[in-house]
Amino acid sequence: MPEEAPCQVSALSHYFGSLLHPIQLRRDYKTTKARRTFTPEFKPQMIKLYESGKPGKDIISEYDLTPSALDKWVKQSQTSGSFKEKDNRTPEEIELIELRKENQRLLMEYDILKQAALIIGRK
Repeated sequence: MPEEAPCQVSALSHYFGSLLHPIQLRRDYKTTKARRTFTPEFKPQMIKLYESGKPGKDIISEYDLTPSALDKWVKQSQTSGSFKEKDNRTPEEIELIELRKENQRLLMEYDILKQAALIIGRK
């Protein structure tokens, strides 16, 4: 098999480095998979398989899952029994969401009062 000629882009990157677009510098970038969604029945079925003693690596390979997805589902099942993000928030996350909502409301009230002060000041 003949040896490949050196990549022209990599020769140029030696001299021009950061001036070249990053995509041009990468020769073998991976294509990302499309995000998959699962039916509401699928996740509990995977958890039942896992809890019945089937090894996680077998479930992952058989159903083409990522290890992090299965781990996340197992953790969610053990902590709250629900797979909804809303049900699996920590108290700190819940407090942060509430504080952001309150902050947004206060900013709106401040803007309204500022406009009212401008209108009253014109009279």
